Amino acid sequence: MESNAATSLFALAGLVVAHLLAGTLGPRLRGIPRHVWLSFASGVPVVFVFLEILPTLARDQVTVARTSGAILRRFDDHVYIAAFLGLMLFYGVESAVRRSQQERRFTSAAVFWLSIGSYATLNVLFGYLLVAIDRNRRELLLFVVAIGLKFLVDDVGLAEQHGERYDRRGRWLVLAALVLGWIAGNAGTIPPVAVAVVRSFLAGGIIMSVLKEELPAERQSRFWPFALSAALYGALLLAL
Repeated sequence: MESNAATSLFALAGLVVAHLLAGTLGPRLRGIPRHVWLSFASGVPVVFVFLEILPTLARDQVTVARTSGAILRRFDDHVYIAAFLGLMLFYGVESAVRRSQQERRFTSAAVFWLSIGSYATLNVLFGYLLVAIDRNRRELLLFVVAIGLKFLVDDVGLAEQHGERYDRRGRWLVLAALVLGWIAGNAGTIPPVAVAVVRSFLAGGIIMSVLKEELPAERQSRFWPFALSAALYGALLLAL
C-alpha cells in the first residue's frame, strides 16, 4: 500500500474508533440539560469549518470555475451554492425529524431512514475527503479530531431522536458509509473539482448538524464549554 493510502487508512481507523466510542459513551451523555462534554465537543467542528474549510472556498471556487462547462460558468458561486445545499439538506431533515417527534417519543420509520440516509451520505463524503487530503498531514489530523468529536455529538442526538432503531441499525449504517466513502476515494484519482465541491457541501452540513444540537431551547445547552472548546481549537489552528 502506498504511503498516502496508508496515511488515510490510519485516519479512517481514527474516525471508526470515534464512531465506536460514541456508541459506548453516548448513553452516559444523553439527557436534558445537555451534558457539559457534548457542548465542549460541539465547538471544535464549528471552528474547524470557519477557520479551516471556509477560508479555502475562495481557492476552491477558482478551481471549479476553471473546469466548469459553459452553463455552469454563468454561476459565480459554485462552492458557496454547494455549502448552502449542504446546510439546507440537514435543515430539511431536522424539520422532518421534529415534526415526527411531535406525535411520538421517537421518529417514524420513514423519517428514521430519511435521517440515516442523510448522515450516511455525509459520512460517504467524509471518507472520500480523507483520501483527497491525505497528502497534507496537518489538515488530516485536524480533520480527524474535529470530525471525530462531531461523530460523538451526532451519535447522541440521533440516538435521542430515533431510539432503538439507531442503536441496532442506524449507527452501523453510517459507520459503513464512512468506510464506503474511503474505498470510493481510493478507487481512482480524485479530481480537484470534486474535492472542492465535496468540501463545500460538508461545510454547510457540519454547521447545520452541530448547531441544531446546540441551539434549541429544550436542549439547555452549555455556552461556556462550547466557547472554551472553540477558543482552544481555534488557537491550535492559528498556531499550526
